[in-house]
Amino acid sequence: MVKLFNLPPDIDGDKLAGKLFGGRSATTQLLEAKEREGYLHLFKGLYALSRNPVMHNDVPTNPDETEAVLTLVNSALVKIEAARHAAVAGTAAPPSE
Repeated sequence: MVKLFNLPPDIDGDKLAGKLFGGRSATTQLLEAKEREGYLHLFKGLYALSRNPVMHNDVPTNPDETEAVLTLVNSALVKIEAARHAAVAGTAAPPSE
């Protein structure tokens, strides 16, 4: 996503979620405002609940939880990629605000 939307390579966490889904963000032309808001909250929550405890503390990962998080992230990526392809092909109407 960082490369796809030409974002700084060192961005992550809340800042990455904000650049991708907040206000006038990288996905503004691809997703409806409510979709972007939902993804913003989803990714901020996943960082807070799943990534940060593991990265900033000595907390073991749970394979079942990891699989569930990856499934959610993959679902979002599939949706965004489909919207991007539709926009590039000119088959999608611009999102309404």
